[in-house]
Amino acid sequence: AVTDGAASAWLTDGVLLHQFHLPRLPRIVNPLGSGDTAGAVFLSELVNHTPLAEAFAAGLAAASANCLSSRCGRFDPTDARILRRQITIESTQLQEKIDHE
Repeated sequence: AVTDGAASAWLTDGVLLHQFHLPRLPRIVNPLGSGDTAGAVFLSELVNHTPLAEAFAAGLAAASANCLSSRCGRFDPTDARILRRQITIESTQLQEKIDHE
């Protein structure tokens, strides 16, 4: 998994390459703790058997919601759910992607 702030994030399972298109936030209050939030929620979702790409999207949504809070590593779950619905995932076969580049 690779993130780049507000830019697209990427994840592979070795077969598929997933590109996550993130929504533009209306404001950024404090981005501190967003990476830790993404990792914690991602892992929590995996432990609960959420499919890989969906688990990562949940982590990205929580990280984005964290940017709306003044407290590091804190987010409103409602904000995260709203942001998750705005994240789109584009998936391609990994070998197909390599062959075209």
